[in-house]
Amino acid sequence: MLERHLVDEGKVKLAFAVADHPWVDAADGAAVRVAMTVGCSVTEKVVPTLGEADGDGESATFTYKAVGRIGTSLDAVSVHEQITALEANRDICFQGVVPSGDGFKLDADEVVKLGYSDDALPPVLRRYIIGKDLVQRFECRFIIDFFGLSDSQAMASWPALYQWVTNRVRGEREAKRGDTKDSQEYADNWWIFAKTRPTMRKALKGLRRFIVTPYTAKHRPFVFVDGDTLPDAMAYAIASDDAFTLGVLSSRTHLVWALKTGGTLEDRPRYNSTSTFAPFPFPMATEAQQTRIRDLAERLDTHRKRQQAQHPKLTLTDCYNVLEKLRAGTPLIAKEQLTHEHGLVSVLRQLHDELDAAVAAAYGLPTTASDEAILTHLCALNAQRAAEERAGIIRWLRPAFQNPTSTATQTSLATGDEPAAVKPAAAKAKPAWPKALAAQVQAVEAALAAMPGAVTSAALAKTFARAPEAAVAEILDTLATLGRARREAKGRYCR
Repeated sequence: MLERHLVDEGKVKLAFAVADHPWVDAADGAAVRVAMTVGCSVTEKVVPTLGEADGDGESATFTYKAVGRIGTSLDAVSVHEQITALEANRDICFQGVVPSGDGFKLDADEVVKLGYSDDALPPVLRRYIIGKDLVQRFECRFIIDFFGLSDSQAMASWPALYQWVTNRVRGEREAKRGDTKDSQEYADNWWIFAKTRPTMRKALKGLRRFIVTPYTAKHRPFVFVDGDTLPDAMAYAIASDDAFTLGVLSSRTHLVWALKTGGTLEDRPRYNSTSTFAPFPFPMATEAQQTRIRDLAERLDTHRKRQQAQHPKLTLTDCYNVLEKLRAGTPLIAKEQLTHEHGLVSVLRQLHDELDAAVAAAYGLPTTASDEAILTHLCALNAQRAAEERAGIIRWLRPAFQNPTSTATQTSLATGDEPAAVKPAAAKAKPAWPKALAAQVQAVEAALAAMPGAVTSAALAKTFARAPEAAVAEILDTLATLGRARREAKGRYCR
């Protein structure tokens, strides 16, 4: 086993690494993937040797790539080690409610039996959407939502709906009452959801529409839904009715980011508000760029909904599976040809291609930028925004909602202009100087990336609590030697 101090002192190298490999090769095996690494002393010369091909005639091929650093994900762009949540994105993205009881849910026929119609619902009977509805066939769902009402208020105001929940939820909640605080609370408050998401409700209030995306899905669509819809926990709500936001989230630039920063369930990507949305830096788009992105996003959303309305069996999963094949130049089978016709997938492809190009231009990226280039750019932009926020400049996504009491002139994502006046942010404590050398290198590199221009080692050391200037200078010199920083005149460094 390698000693930890050798790792911290940079005396260990990777001799062999596989970042992503199936746990088992059999088609019927578990959908689990693993990473494998072999470390050795930097003085050792280790050359992997291939053995004989296995019984299936398979063998391994090793490829080597020189990189400036290797992150925890065994790649050159270790996103999670570099990004931080942005204040600008606060209170915008939420996981939906957790009812904890199917008895809250009704279908269209049950709504009618209770004496209501879907075009004249009482305030406690909400349209309801789950993640599956976004990628498979949409089902008309409703849910009884007594949020904000006491037991007696719910019974007095809506007796029929109250009885429905009493008969279908109360006993189930009581049966699950246990020793945990949550189980007792859920049993005591059986007429309301386990997770009511009050912060999400506040953010969605007054919006005529908002954006949703499935929590877990092979593909990552973002779609508009009506403002009176209540999302389930298997969907994430983005509290914005702006098609510019929808367009940026629907672009390849954000998809590359989401795949890298989100989690997985087996082999299916998952979206996450904390690690994916919160640190994502939206582009500083000009008015013309914003108008272009907004127009393409509206057309994309309309196109998909129109085709699904005309062909009720058409799913977004099928459409995007066909889109993948079109981009790969793979022939379509008969069923996929039908999906192509019903979904007008070539049109869908063109809309996405144009949207990808428009969003890339707003970031100052070429349309052909590689995934690594996109991630590198977004990480640097995240660091820049974080530095701005520490100085009091916050580029709110929804200023009127997120910062309603401010009288300052706030920078907008729609322009590149600096604000005339900015409400000062509360002073933040300097980050502590890490003890381990590897962590010190990461901290210095991240701090350098956040600087608006070239800085000296002394200036960079002051951004940490009790950082030795000599140590910072040595790390900067090493980074410059490795090509991860650039030396400039008068002892200054920049990325």
